Amino acid sequence: MNTAGVDFNVGFTPERGVVESLNLRGGYVWADKDSGSLISKYVMDYMRFKTSFVAAFRFGRHFRLSADATLYDRYGKYTDALGQTQSYEPYVLVNASLSYKVGAFKFYIDLENATSTAYFDYGGLPMPGIWAMGGVVITLR
Repeated sequence: MNTAGVDFNVGFTPERGVVESLNLRGGYVWADKDSGSLISKYVMDYMRFKTSFVAAFRFGRHFRLSADATLYDRYGKYTDALGQTQSYEPYVLVNASLSYKVGAFKFYIDLENATSTAYFDYGGLPMPGIWAMGGVVITLR
């Protein structure tokens, strides 16, 4: 299997204002071998195309909000729970993170798959819908 690819990253970081940064990233991979009836986690089911838009904002001295939207297009096929061969469908995931930093403490809440998009990982494994997590980071100097 012969592969080639290209990546890109374009960003903007203003010196002042609410916008901390804006980034557009992506990549594309070409391969010259079709998987046929083979299912492989590492060789044939590769991420063909991925592009992300990431934005980060700061509010005052303590709050930060970042959000990203990523389009994924995986090459390959998988066998579903009914034994049917399926091709991977493109999907978009939206994530966000809100944090509050004061002194050595940073409190955060992350929201993953905010639109509760149904999608499959390797082998047709269904991935979770919307979920959140939070925590505290303590920086010692």
